[in-house]
Amino acid sequence: MKRRFYIAAHLARTTVIFTPCIKAEQKKTETVVHISGHIGVEGKTDSETFRQTVDALLAKGVKAITLRINSEGGSCFDANEMVSELERFDKVNIKLGALAASAATFFCTKFHTTARKNTQLMIHKPSTLAWGNESDIESTLQLLKNITADYKAAYAAKMGKTEDEVEEMWAKGDKWLTAKEAKDLGLVDVLEGEEPIDASIAALLKKAGAPQALINTRKQLSKKIMDRDELIASLGLAADATDEQINTAIAEMKLAKEAQDKAAKDKGAETEATGKALFLKAVSEKKCTADMEASFLQLHKASPEAAKQWIEKLPSVPKLSDELNAKGDPSVDAARKDWALDDYLENDPKAYEAMKKSDPEKAKRLEEAYFNKKD
Repeated sequence: MKRRFYIAAHLARTTVIFTPCIKAEQKKTETVVHISGHIGVEGKTDSETFRQTVDALLAKGVKAITLRINSEGGSCFDANEMVSELERFDKVNIKLGALAASAATFFCTKFHTTARKNTQLMIHKPSTLAWGNESDIESTLQLLKNITADYKAAYAAKMGKTEDEVEEMWAKGDKWLTAKEAKDLGLVDVLEGEEPIDASIAALLKKAGAPQALINTRKQLSKKIMDRDELIASLGLAADATDEQINTAIAEMKLAKEAQDKAAKDKGAETEATGKALFLKAVSEKKCTADMEASFLQLHKASPEAAKQWIEKLPSVPKLSDELNAKGDPSVDAARKDWALDDYLENDPKAYEAMKKSDPEKAKRLEEAYFNKKD
């Protein structure tokens, strides 16, 4: 039986299944090729499938691509061959999704790389399985050493470190890095916004052997990303809006809200002033009394037009002097001309009460004459 060599920068630790794929799409300003999931023949995310994708793009005249990677790693041979295929383009940019682990980080060592702020990266020594006699094992071990040396040299060159420093970095096993840590080390060149995270990303992290605490953190960030997406949608921005664009839109919305509130406040003050003026006019016309002001202003605030119509329909209160002779009979006024207080009290006490308000001086003279007469 012929032995099959499979050296991986990642050794699967679970049986979690994630469907990997290679997919190309043409956007307005760029051609994007996606690599998702395990790198290797087991999921047809292998170098041969990748070569066919590259051939098709080159045949269409594509000279520059963006490679979008979201992967837990896989075959070192396939990753190396994919890098060779990418070198057929004039320009290649790598964009990392939520996860770039193991062999998936090899692409970062060869091309300009952008990561999301919440991207997780992991590097470690390549590993393999071997079987056969002692010669077979020794041969496999030598091949593994060669691949390990290649990866160590690639990491050292990209990060500007010595190979001994890289050896020390991965000596204790999996070396997990945040996007910022990867950028500080030089493995990543640029950081941008955050990557949306869903259940499939948590599965990838678990498959890559990520600590459970890190997986839990990713799940918590998922809600944060969803909230961010909702915010972007509510602001009417593009899905890939930057933090600066979001903050600018929020500031503009805040200014618009303040202007709207001020306009509403000014309009409210104007409405209240109009209502008070209308009410004071009605009071002067004896249509209502001062104790009705609060109720009228409340009605005017709710519906200025209804309040105006209501108060205009109110009848004017007759003057007290008119109440002395409501019918306007000249003979009545003539008869009362010589009335004393006794006459008012006996014949028309209401007229006397009205006189005290309309003509207090006359009422006072009548009272003085009445009391002096009693004396």
